[in-house]
Amino acid sequence: MLTTKVHLLADVTVRQKIAAVRMKGDTIVYKVDSFKVSDGATVEDLLKKFPGIQVDKNGNITAQGTKVEKVMVDGEEFFGDDPTVATKNLNAKMVNEVQVFDKKTDQATFTGIDDGQTTRTINLKLKDDAKKGWFGKIEASGGPQDVWNNSLMANSFKKKRKLSVFGIASSTGKTGLNWDERGKFGDGGNNEMQMTDDGGMYMTWSGGDNFDNSNYWGEGIPKSWSTGINYSNKYNSDKQSLNGSYRYSKIINNGGGSTLSQSILPDTLFFNSEKRDVYGNKDRHSMNGSYDWMIDSLFSVKVNIVATKGTVNTSSNYSSQALNAMNQFVNKSKRSTTSIGDNHSFKSSILFKKRFKKIGRTISLNIDQSVNEFNSESTLYSLNDYYDKSSINFRSDTTDQKKNNGSNNNILNSKIAFTESLTKKITMELSYAFNINQYQNKVLSFDKSLPGKYDLLNTKYSNNYDFKVVNNRVGTVLKYSPKKNTCFYRWRYCFC
Repeated sequence: MLTTKVHLLADVTVRQKIAAVRMKGDTIVYKVDSFKVSDGATVEDLLKKFPGIQVDKNGNITAQGTKVEKVMVDGEEFFGDDPTVATKNLNAKMVNEVQVFDKKTDQATFTGIDDGQTTRTINLKLKDDAKKGWFGKIEASGGPQDVWNNSLMANSFKKKRKLSVFGIASSTGKTGLNWDERGKFGDGGNNEMQMTDDGGMYMTWSGGDNFDNSNYWGEGIPKSWSTGINYSNKYNSDKQSLNGSYRYSKIINNGGGSTLSQSILPDTLFFNSEKRDVYGNKDRHSMNGSYDWMIDSLFSVKVNIVATKGTVNTSSNYSSQALNAMNQFVNKSKRSTTSIGDNHSFKSSILFKKRFKKIGRTISLNIDQSVNEFNSESTLYSLNDYYDKSSINFRSDTTDQKKNNGSNNNILNSKIAFTESLTKKITMELSYAFNINQYQNKVLSFDKSLPGKYDLLNTKYSNNYDFKVVNNRVGTVLKYSPKKNTCFYRWRYCFC
């Protein structure tokens, strides 16, 4: 019996197999449907299943060995630079694919000339059915000993308009926010400005509070409240786009600890006891906004604004004593500190981009400005007593000081760049950059002259300095792009 051709074709099925992980240019693409997650799983749960991506207990993401600093949704900002808001609150079932790449600066993307500044970024591409209507999640839980964890995430997507709100109230240490932004947080820590050989500057930071250390222990469990709203939309046939967000965050920690130890020496032994308690109350307001306007097919402008304002109120008490084998005092110590401070910062940038009719010919101007200011007033009281073998107090020393700390940093960066295609494979960039960095820092310690009056400046523990650096830089870059590789030749001259 012969089978007709019609029946043979009816049994043919063609399927396209899409790899779970694939490279697309410089971007790694993860196909979400290829990874199984439970119902209600968040994007953070999904990322933990991806090869090459790690998520630690604090929600920090590392992709291919580099820390992820930005998470975007459909290529748009989502609650500023806090990646944890998206990963901890968006449902994994909403996502179609996850893209991992190094995001270049807007100016470098426009000119095609790499300036070496990149940000490891994750972009969440949503499914079509997740881009319309209302959706979200609510979590509520509680337990004994004042333990509670509640969160809300609501989204309203309609075509290109996205509106999202979230709220978190927790006593388990969950904040959903990036408290690693130390300068915006309201706690200045110990900052030190250093200069590089080419006249640039960078800040080093040390110290800080217990939230800056991932190994959190012995200071109580923080109670946190945070809320925020994010809005984005595109207008006028996508020629204009707006993205903005506001967040408020508050953390209170109240805790303490005690230690009992025994020190055994060849001729004697000591019993040591220590006790401490700490309190911290910190809050922060932050706003982010961007506006992109394509004026015509050849000219566009983009504006970004970031503003934060925070306060910090902390106190601590510490006491210790050491006893010998006869239960007699060897030494005693007690120390108490208080600190009240505030911080605010403002950063803005504007980028003008102009293309010409000749392919490869462009001109762009980028101007960045930032202001960071921190002020605090603190007190330190310390009393130490020392005893001889007869348990007689033979020496005591006391420190009773008031400290006024403050820092102010003003930065202006600007760069104008012109590109020209010399041949089909060679592009040249000419650029000029102008930078101003002015930094002021004071640490003033005052001893007490009369009860309640601190007016004696202690020069040993004080400093007050400021400096200003003006930096000019001209340079050129040649970009050679054969079929498979791209080569850059750079020349730069800098004077301050």
